[in-house]
Amino acid sequence: MPWTERGQYVFAGLTDTGIPRTQPLTAEGHAVFDAASPWPQAPKLTLLADLDNDGDFEVDLSPYLLGAEVELGRDRALDSFGPRSAEFILDNEDGQFSPRNVDSPYYPNLKGGRKVRHLASMAMRGMKNLSDNPSAEYDIEGNVAAGGASLARDPAGFIDDFDIDTSALYTSGGDVAATWTWLPEYSALKAVGGTQATLIRDGISLQDVEIEAEIEHSHNLGLILRYQDNDNYYMLAAPDDSGAGNNLNLYSRVAGVFNSLGVSHLNWARGVRHRVQFRIVGSALTVRFDDWLVMDIVDTDIGTAGGVGLRHLSATEESYVHRIEVKERPEVAARARYGRAAVKATTTNADGDGVIHQQRAGTRFPVAPGVDYAAQVSVVATSAKALEFLVHWYNAAAGLISSDSIPFIAGTGDDWAEVSLTATAPDTARTAELSVVTDGAQGVFDFWCDGWALYDSPYVEPYCDGDQGGAEWLTVGAGPSAPHMGSQSYRPLNPTATKFTGAMREFGLSRGDDPKELSLSCSGDVERFVNTSISAGPFMAFDFASSKMRPAWVYNRLLDLLEKGELLSNTALRAVWTAGWVGVNAFSVTHTKAFFDRALEAGAFMWVDLHHPNDAGSGARLDVTSLTEGGKSFRFAAFLGVHDIVFHATPAGYDIKVQLRDTNGVVASAVVTLPDTAFEWVYVEVEGTYTAGAANRYVEILADGAEWSDGDDNVFKIAAFHLVPRKNAVRREMRGIFWEAMNLVYLSGYNRSGQVLVDELLRSSGAWVLENGEGHLVAEDFSTRWPNKRPLVRLSDALDGFGYTTDGYQENVTGLYNMLRIGSYGDLDLLASRPSDMIVWQAEGDITVLPGERRVLRTPFITEGEGTTVAFLLGLAYSIPAGSLVADSTMGNIATPYVLNYGDYAEIVLVGHATNGATVRDLRIGSGSSGAISPGAVRECSETVYFEYDARNSGGWLDEDIRILPLEMAAQGYKTELMSLVGHWAGTKYGSGPVLLDVAFSGSSLAKQLEVLFREPSDTVWLKHKTGQGAFYLDSLFFIEGMKFSFAPGAIPLAVWHLEEA
Repeated sequence: MPWTERGQYVFAGLTDTGIPRTQPLTAEGHAVFDAASPWPQAPKLTLLADLDNDGDFEVDLSPYLLGAEVELGRDRALDSFGPRSAEFILDNEDGQFSPRNVDSPYYPNLKGGRKVRHLASMAMRGMKNLSDNPSAEYDIEGNVAAGGASLARDPAGFIDDFDIDTSALYTSGGDVAATWTWLPEYSALKAVGGTQATLIRDGISLQDVEIEAEIEHSHNLGLILRYQDNDNYYMLAAPDDSGAGNNLNLYSRVAGVFNSLGVSHLNWARGVRHRVQFRIVGSALTVRFDDWLVMDIVDTDIGTAGGVGLRHLSATEESYVHRIEVKERPEVAARARYGRAAVKATTTNADGDGVIHQQRAGTRFPVAPGVDYAAQVSVVATSAKALEFLVHWYNAAAGLISSDSIPFIAGTGDDWAEVSLTATAPDTARTAELSVVTDGAQGVFDFWCDGWALYDSPYVEPYCDGDQGGAEWLTVGAGPSAPHMGSQSYRPLNPTATKFTGAMREFGLSRGDDPKELSLSCSGDVERFVNTSISAGPFMAFDFASSKMRPAWVYNRLLDLLEKGELLSNTALRAVWTAGWVGVNAFSVTHTKAFFDRALEAGAFMWVDLHHPNDAGSGARLDVTSLTEGGKSFRFAAFLGVHDIVFHATPAGYDIKVQLRDTNGVVASAVVTLPDTAFEWVYVEVEGTYTAGAANRYVEILADGAEWSDGDDNVFKIAAFHLVPRKNAVRREMRGIFWEAMNLVYLSGYNRSGQVLVDELLRSSGAWVLENGEGHLVAEDFSTRWPNKRPLVRLSDALDGFGYTTDGYQENVTGLYNMLRIGSYGDLDLLASRPSDMIVWQAEGDITVLPGERRVLRTPFITEGEGTTVAFLLGLAYSIPAGSLVADSTMGNIATPYVLNYGDYAEIVLVGHATNGATVRDLRIGSGSSGAISPGAVRECSETVYFEYDARNSGGWLDEDIRILPLEMAAQGYKTELMSLVGHWAGTKYGSGPVLLDVAFSGSSLAKQLEVLFREPSDTVWLKHKTGQGAFYLDSLFFIEGMKFSFAPGAIPLAVWHLEEA
């Protein structure tokens, strides 16, 4: 039976707004899947299990699945996400899922941390939209006026993220023009040179306007508004700290003369991306830096509408901009069916007035003769007017062959008409274009078009744009941003969402209403981190001019340590040994712990010395035959860098290969590029299956590429390598812009909970972690919650978005924090060099080691004043009056005693003689190198130092009671740039008390079902609730911070989203 939505039937042949389609989507009345279903497109649920714990999900439990509920969330963006959890109801009539049933085919493998994977899929055709600018979200390129109509983007403005070459849309000029280079592979526009050089967008003239740019490298880049000519405009100069002058300088240029209107100096380290916003409304000029109001000026020098663009000033220095967005102000409600903009056509009281839709480049769409195509567009007008939607077919000589068309009456208000048709391309057709035009002269009026699509299909599918659930963007540019400007969109064949991957935890059986059902509760990886202890660090970046410690490096290292079953007990090379590594055509493989500013962890690493001419293919090898097994899969990871020593070249930017190899050959490899300086690291991982029966198995790290044969002696370094069975790998990814841009000051933990260490790292990075459906840990920093994101789904109480239900929202004063306070535990203070080593620990009395005993002493360092000592270059002094100590066989036969440094703690390892044991006297740890370097540092933990952001200043509420929001960044130093950025972001967001609400969203149509299946926390939602009694007067961007997905086979899927206002 069909379902109803807004009083309209909803099933395969209707849109979600009840408008009949010209063709059915599928053969109506036939179920897509075998499971009983009240409608044709019921999703298919799959539940797979990995009962032999090999990392592969080969057991299918789907036939027994009666229901599923998956949940992940938090209350607000400042909280930590809980573990992803799931509950599955299974048909247990024969008792096969009862853990204690010894006759079960799954006994005893249901327990013991076995994992399951839950998927939901739709039966749909693969579909590629040939339109490469289906929405006017970025601009209206590819839309051409038909008849006497005029076209404009509504609202006025544009977005450019430089994923494609848009140089034809700008005019370069200025006193002396700069060189502007589009770099789609980096989503960047590069400017070099120029004297007051300008780059003005063509076809834009606005009076009240805002321009926002994302910039991370600026020698002296600027933003221009109200451009009249080269002698008259407003300009905001925005150099970074390594650029020219103060960060933000506001000028008017009148008759060629620059007049300073305001200056603001901020912390802006080069390489850190920021959003710079310049707005003019009337005579009010405002400037914001990452939403922080830094200038508010009144000026009347230039009052008329003008152009917008960029400015550059340098000799040979360069600047980069990664995204610009221009908006008309005050911002008007978008007349858009999808996203925030549409193409607007103004007619001239003539037949055939309207818009022709082509590719962005101005060429028609390529088509194949004799193939069925479907076309669609959404249209709304100022009044109900007669329009016509057409597909025009052209031959190889660009001659018009014929047209297929459908007349319709335009919708009004929010009631968009979704118009579609199907047609077969003529036998001689080679190209096609779409158009919407007036069907007869009907006076002067406006209409809007959005959601253009043309694809090969005999059926009309739900509109597919790259931001819709279950769709993907096809890359036009190769840049890292998504969605890409001007992208085509694509929906895969039978799109599938993986909703849960995690371990079985609880089995619930009852004797009540449903005694034959079993409730299976499952949880993701984060849950087990609570009970997993690790020792890591110290990770440090301080006082050395170029010292770096990126959050991404520490994050990957901590997750490596949290993988179960580590096979290489390398202790981050804290011990003085090379851990079994040997050279491959290398001069030497050497351990060092003297370069603290160049080390990743514990001040130690290995370096591989390659002497010419044996560079390419040379490197280091580790025999892992005794640690691994043929026919099994393993994951190896390591950190690599360049090392700078005298008489050697630094192979900056050279490629290096990491591979798993056995006697049958290479089984897996990965190639990475070494960083540019000795203060940086690159993380590399490789997975592969060693050949069954192979005699020997190795890990190799080798120079790769002809550039190594440069005639020089080269050196690269290795730190914190790691090997585990592939089934234990913790999959991870990072989102945001600060992971490789900022530095942590200090992080260390001896035998601490893995979750506590990860949480401390994340809080200190302005970040959090969530588990996605694949079981991957996704770390996001706060830049993923910036309020300028594009909404991926629109919910509305009218007809300009999907319908939803909610009981209301609460916006109370307790959600408003007008003072943000971030606490840091202070900087590390480097100790002065001393003439002899500093004693940082000494034993009281003799230490007795029994025969054959491996004894480990945990040694906290002696404090220096009020702070905690962090010691360098540890050495041991002692005497042995009785017995003897022998080598440690568990650590590659290192002579004992030896010491392992964890920052403010150390371990001393002693192994007694098998017969006599040992007595150790006067055991003590010294730090330093006899005055050559500092013996260590002091971390001032006796007090917490705060950075404060007062949100009352931005709203004129200085008479308010102060409501403090406390945050901690324990691994940061005093008032680092990242503290300021987090403070401004959180203070701006929570200073206004963002709305929180829960919405229920059911998959009662195909398009809605895709949203239910594919939306996840961190996705963006535009929510509107402004009509009728009880209106919330909301029309805002929200982020999904919590998600509950509920479904049973054959039923309507349901999602409940917990939303927080951006």
